[in-house]
Amino acid sequence: MLNTSLKLTQFTKNDIPGLIKLSASVGWDYDESEIETVLQSGQIFGYKNEVGDIIASAAIIPYDNGTASIGMVIVNDAYRGMGLGKKATEKCIQSVAHDTTFLLIATEEGRPIYEKLGFQTVRSVHKMLCDKYIPNNYQLIEIEITPFQEADFFQCVSWIDSRLAPVEVNFCTIGLNSHLIVSLPRIVNQTLSASACQLMDQ
Repeated sequence: MLNTSLKLTQFTKNDIPGLIKLSASVGWDYDESEIETVLQSGQIFGYKNEVGDIIASAAIIPYDNGTASIGMVIVNDAYRGMGLGKKATEKCIQSVAHDTTFLLIATEEGRPIYEKLGFQTVRSVHKMLCDKYIPNNYQLIEIEITPFQEADFFQCVSWIDSRLAPVEVNFCTIGLNSHLIVSLPRIVNQTLSASACQLMDQ
């Protein structure tokens, strides 16, 4: 049951240290630059307790093609079961146009929240961590890794087209980082179809 003394709020750059602390409390590794990028590109909502500690969060990043990504849905262990994650996620959904298509990647713990909001599971992805890198002995061709530039856009689109069904691709810049944004087909009732997630496990 939601504690009525807790008020839903929108976080700002001043809340970054608290959001990092919340992330660390559940074993996630968001850092200052990542959260700052989210705040520059979208919004983060959530709750603080009586002493001002952030105890729950949810973020949304809208794109100019009618889609939006939801993430950073985190609830401190001591405050789970109160509906804070669900309420923060609902606020994210309400903050954008009603016909927006939403995309998110859920943990097993968070999946029940999203299913109650109308989301459907369409694909599975796996996050793999490595504490110690073990190099292989394969002989690699000489390559050069360089930052993605806008001039590379059409070559990148051509590469995607050669491997997947046609999708709409937009180039955009978020802060100082360049990103390739892939548009997903429109989805009825804020659910995801299998065709919408062809890129999730590539």
